[in-house]
Amino acid sequence: TGNPGIVQIYWDQQQEPETGTQGKEKTPIFRTKGRLNLDVPNDDLKLFQQLLNFSYIMAGWGKGWRRAWHEGPSQWHSGFYPGYAKRAIGCHWVYDDASFEMPDIKSSDDLKEFLNNLQNYLKIYLKQDRISSQNFKEAWNSSNLTIFLKVVSQAQAIGLFHDDNFKTTLAIGGRFPHKNHPKEVSPPKAASCVWHRMLPIGNNQYLEIVTVFHGDRRLWKREGVDQLIPFIKALKDKNLVFTWGKYF
Repeated sequence: TGNPGIVQIYWDQQQEPETGTQGKEKTPIFRTKGRLNLDVPNDDLKLFQQLLNFSYIMAGWGKGWRRAWHEGPSQWHSGFYPGYAKRAIGCHWVYDDASFEMPDIKSSDDLKEFLNNLQNYLKIYLKQDRISSQNFKEAWNSSNLTIFLKVVSQAQAIGLFHDDNFKTTLAIGGRFPHKNHPKEVSPPKAASCVWHRMLPIGNNQYLEIVTVFHGDRRLWKREGVDQLIPFIKALKDKNLVFTWGKYF
């Protein structure tokens, strides 16, 4: 509706956004810094704080949030895929406000504890004994997703998204490989079912987090071949460690 909700969100811009273009295709890019303010009823404050923590830790906001920032060296950030200069892809969020109670996550065990605590809290909040998938493609259900991670100084998994097979798999690349797309999959275009986050943990290190959603295995078919297990094997070959969800 057009009526205001019970939660109000305000963005306090602390610097004018820097804009520009990057890559051979001159993709528009920007960098900004500000403070996010929430006006939330006391009873719901913890819920929204937890959800903001979750969004920041696992992905981010805005266009391209499913991918870590790709671009090579620039005046803003060195990027996580050196040499990739076709177009700007992804985003990178850095948190630096000590007034917000952000959990200290620097390992697989830390992330596992955070996700378990968040899910248990939501079960109590929603008065549910379990969290049902309800057939949503990306419902946060431990049977429908798998999380891998590794402490790194540079991204290990980012190149997999540009592998010839994986990038033309709908669940990974987010689009059909050619005009003769699978008739059984609808809609004709789809977003990627894989999240890739480079979470800053200090000392020029990151927690590289890859979240793989596999509730709809049709999206993982490429020319009739299921690419889920090969993709998971490729993550393991990069020494990313299983952390949460369904184990393969």
